[in-house]
Amino acid sequence: MSNKKVIKFYLIQIAILFTIGSVIGFISSIIFARYAMCTIITLNMFDISDFSKVKLNIPYFIVFKALIIVLSILLITVLIPVLKSLRKYPIDIINATDKIKYKTKYNSKITRALLKNNLLRKKIKTLISVIVIAFSGIMVIQRIATNLDYINEQVDKQSFYAPRKYNYIIRPYFNTDESIKKVSDKDISNIKNIDGVTDLRIDSYARQNLIVNNDRLSKIYMDEFGDKESSLNTQNVNSLIEGTKDINKLSEFVKEGDIKSLNNSNNDYINIAICNSFYYMKDSIYKPVIKDLKLGDILSFKVITTDDAGNYHHKDYKCRVSAILGHDYNMKYETNLFGPRVVMNFDNFSKITNGFYNQKVFFNAKNESYKSVNKLLDNIKENNKYLYVYNGQEHKNEFKIDYTMIISLLVFISALFNMYITISLNINNNIKEFSILRAIGLNKKSLKKLVVLESITYALLGSLAAIIVIAIKDFKYIKYIKETMIDHFGMDIKIKSIYMPPKEAIIFTLIIVLFAFLVGYMKAKSIDKVNIIDGINEN
Repeated sequence: MSNKKVIKFYLIQIAILFTIGSVIGFISSIIFARYAMCTIITLNMFDISDFSKVKLNIPYFIVFKALIIVLSILLITVLIPVLKSLRKYPIDIINATDKIKYKTKYNSKITRALLKNNLLRKKIKTLISVIVIAFSGIMVIQRIATNLDYINEQVDKQSFYAPRKYNYIIRPYFNTDESIKKVSDKDISNIKNIDGVTDLRIDSYARQNLIVNNDRLSKIYMDEFGDKESSLNTQNVNSLIEGTKDINKLSEFVKEGDIKSLNNSNNDYINIAICNSFYYMKDSIYKPVIKDLKLGDILSFKVITTDDAGNYHHKDYKCRVSAILGHDYNMKYETNLFGPRVVMNFDNFSKITNGFYNQKVFFNAKNESYKSVNKLLDNIKENNKYLYVYNGQEHKNEFKIDYTMIISLLVFISALFNMYITISLNINNNIKEFSILRAIGLNKKSLKKLVVLESITYALLGSLAAIIVIAIKDFKYIKYIKETMIDHFGMDIKIKSIYMPPKEAIIFTLIIVLFAFLVGYMKAKSIDKVNIIDGINEN
């Protein structure tokens, strides 16, 4: 093949890879932006009242600059080695094997030497092929791997995140006003009376600010969330206030105090139980918010409430610490991770909030109860359009093709295409070398074997790299589970003593090796058409 044809062939490869990569990158950026917005909505990170005004902003200059950078990298990594290789035809393998007598029985030794020489001589091309295969393997294997599902299932069962634990959840839509109509006691009673309904739980809570003196706050909380520029000697600590009708559920979480005192009323203050901790993300552990908190301490808090005319205003209250809860209360229930949690009996809670609070209802149901439950939930939704009902039966973990799977498959196809192009170019660029080796006695069978082995080597190296990366990520995840979930949170999670890589990695390796063999086998047939004299004279 002439120099012009070789350069043209490489330019076509660059154009195809650049086009496919640009399309995948563009689609991926939109998907990641969508997931980021879903995360913002789910975690309620910002107070956005009208999502119709939120628009996806695509900075065209940055996109254009990124495309130019990628194209430049492709040109540098592909064209420079090609231009260098066109100046000479590497036949140094002959010099390296001068001591070998060129007889048929030595063909296998020459083939192995040629294979090693081809891979090392084209380091950049070999590295790119291996990286592309490895990257596709990581995406595909990670997407479908099931070897750590047994850990995830245990974490889900013990996690505070409710959708993993309950079949049904009734809650307000995000950014819905706290004054909306709640699920009535009658509807809750009807749900409870359905045969097969279990684990019924009602969370009633509101956002509040604890007013704490600066010297009472722990240094680590002050460094993370404190307003150091404030001229006041107090801080507004974002907290969660909860009202409960069944204070006995707090018994297992009490570290100090008596929860029965929450039912005692006092005109001067409200008796509360408090979970005095926040999640410190740097150490993945709960830390105290208020220093030296003890039973009998009087705290001040500010609550948003409504008057009879429907006007909102803040109102200050005093509360007395009657019980101190452990940080495991935060783990057991959905909560505000970045501040303390105050719990009082529901009568006091309803009185100070005057109905301005959030409500969530959780429960499980057996299969035979689904029809009755769904009918009742339809009636509840019909009476209140601001309530969202999560139906676990509609969110089962089933295999389905989503955006991530589509992108993974596109990258996988790109890896296969890259392998095909690489093997094709290697044969075209080595015509002269093959002709010389044929002239000195190397048979066609050995040359075909060389092509097949080179193709399979790319596949094996790429698959091995992908498996190593997946294994490292798995070990890091297992370490995180042991240190955070088991040691810090005290979860009872059983981890197998022997790590088994995902069986999907073996399936991926078999597929990629089989494809590599087929590519090598098909392209090796072109060696039959090589004419020794024409090949040696090839420029």
